[in-house]
Amino acid sequence: MSRAGLRFSSGLLAFAVFLVDVLTPLEGAVAVLYVVAILLAARTSRRNDIIVAAATCVILTMTAYVLSHDLKSIASPALRALVSLAAIGITTLLALQNQAATSRLAAQARLLNLSHDMIFARDRRGVITFWNKTAEQTYGWPAEDAIGRVADDPGCVKSRESATIPPFPDGGCGWDVSLKARIDPS
Repeated sequence: MSRAGLRFSSGLLAFAVFLVDVLTPLEGAVAVLYVVAILLAARTSRRNDIIVAAATCVILTMTAYVLSHDLKSIASPALRALVSLAAIGITTLLALQNQAATSRLAAQARLLNLSHDMIFARDRRGVITFWNKTAEQTYGWPAEDAIGRVADDPGCVKSRESATIPPFPDGGCGWDVSLKARIDPS
C-alpha cells in the first residue's frame, strides 16, 4: 500500500474508533484501538506521520471522553481514558524507536555498498539477506537474485560467469567472505 493509502487508512480508522467511542454505550477501553491507527501510520516510515497520528489519536480520545462522560466525577471512564492515552503513548514511543533504528540500519547498509570488499550477510538458515555492490561485480549476481537464496545450497556451485564459487569452511557450497581490517601504521 502506498504512503498516501496508509495515511488515509490510519485517519479513517482513527475516525471510526472515535465514532464508536462516542456513539456507542460500550464500557471497554475502545480508544485503545487507536494504537492500530498509529501502527498503520508507522508503516509509512516517516517520523512526522507517526507524530501526527499519535497527536490526532490523543485529541480524539480526549474529545470522546469529554463528549461522552460527566467531568464532575472521576470514575472508571476516566481510568479507561488514561489507559487508552498510555497505550497511545507507549505505541508511539515504540514506533518512533523502531523507525529510528530502521533508518540507522538503512544508512549502514548504504555504507556497506560503498566498500570495495565483497560483503554479504546470511541468516541462521544460510539465506542471504544482504549482498553489496562489490559482491555483485565479483560474482555477477545482482542483489535481487542473490538475496533470498540459500548460500549453502548445492545448486549454487557456479557464478554467472561459470566460475566456481569458493566453498564454505564447513564444506558447504556457496559464497564465503572474510573481512580483514586494514590498519594504517601512521
